[in-house]
Amino acid sequence: AERAEYARLRAELCVDPRECAPSLPLALANPLSQDEQSPWNTFFEFEELREEIKRDVERLHPGDAFFAAERAQETMVRVLFIWCRLHATLSYRQGMHELLAPIFRV
Repeated sequence: AERAEYARLRAELCVDPRECAPSLPLALANPLSQDEQSPWNTFFEFEELREEIKRDVERLHPGDAFFAAERAQETMVRVLFIWCRLHATLSYRQGMHELLAPIFRV
């Protein structure tokens, strides 16, 4: 049940505009669109948050091959990003990746 919920949240909150662009009207599929319904608008709105999380995750335990693996980093960024979107009033704080690391490793 939890994996299904995570998959639903991932599909809802981690939108890649390139994937849905072919099915959208040209006005919404345009990366320069300012339309609120444009997936690009949402993507760019949260890009700064995604980049901040990514920077911290990339610096996590630099000598540890497990945390240096691209797949592990991508997953941790995605988990933290979804958590931040669900808890917008708290959002991301430096060090949250350190709290996730031992849970993620297990």
